[in-house]
Amino acid sequence: MPSRRQIREAAVQLLYSADFDGRTTPDLPGDAFWDLVAGPDRMRLMSSTARALLHAAHGQDTRVRSFAERWQSLRPRVIAHPSGDVSASALDRIDELTPAWSAALAALERLPKPADDPAALVPLQSALDAVFLHNRTLLAACGRMPEPTDLPSPLRGWLEPVEAAVRKLRECCARIDAVEHAENHPDDAGLNPIRNARNELLEWRLRSEETARRVLARLDPIDAEIAGTVEHYSPERIDAIDRAILRLAIDELMGGDTPTKVVINEAIELAKRFGTSESGRFVNGVLDPIAHKTGKPREETFTPVPADE
Repeated sequence: MPSRRQIREAAVQLLYSADFDGRTTPDLPGDAFWDLVAGPDRMRLMSSTARALLHAAHGQDTRVRSFAERWQSLRPRVIAHPSGDVSASALDRIDELTPAWSAALAALERLPKPADDPAALVPLQSALDAVFLHNRTLLAACGRMPEPTDLPSPLRGWLEPVEAAVRKLRECCARIDAVEHAENHPDDAGLNPIRNARNELLEWRLRSEETARRVLARLDPIDAEIAGTVEHYSPERIDAIDRAILRLAIDELMGGDTPTKVVINEAIELAKRFGTSESGRFVNGVLDPIAHKTGKPREETFTPVPADE
């Protein structure tokens, strides 16, 4: 479950990114933004995914060799059989796909251990995408093998060792597919860390974007509150990050259930983290009178930000 702090920090950055010289666009940034904001969390998720995937693929090289050797030794006999075309076509396709599948897994395994660096996300994500793509294709090809009961004798007997090798490949592909689609395997406890991390990242993004869109939808009354407090106000006169923090906080003051003390404290902390040395005091000075105007004065126990912060 993403924390309130995570959601608000991301929402402020979304509002900042959608803002250009005070002229706010309705569009929020996409995947590239989240690669940056959630970089360390995504890196941990992808590292866990890579480890689970390589564990699922353990022994795949032996299975590929076993299949290739068995199929190549039997292929002339199967092709010569009057009913061998369908089986030969399916097995040729598997034989065609396994080298790229193995190469993608080997490339993933060769990647250096990633650091908490957004730039490292790109090669790791590309390597994972390549494995999953080749795995889906190979799994589908294995599924197109004719059922043994549909094959005439002696073709059925000839193909039995090859079909056994295909089953081994298919089992490996299915384990990798389970890593890719962990949400479809709720009973697999081994996939819980991946499933939970994916769900948390998705919820973080959805709730942050929902918060930012709510602020953007109420921008006119929010900016009117700022204009009534800041002398000679116009949006472009306020630093863009301070403007985003104020808009988020005022939205909460105008219509949220969060206590005023919490809203203002959190806004000041956001200003200290993302703004200038003067941002905390400025945000504090704007929100205090607005809190009184909206009928939600902050509690007497609240301690204002000292003037030197």
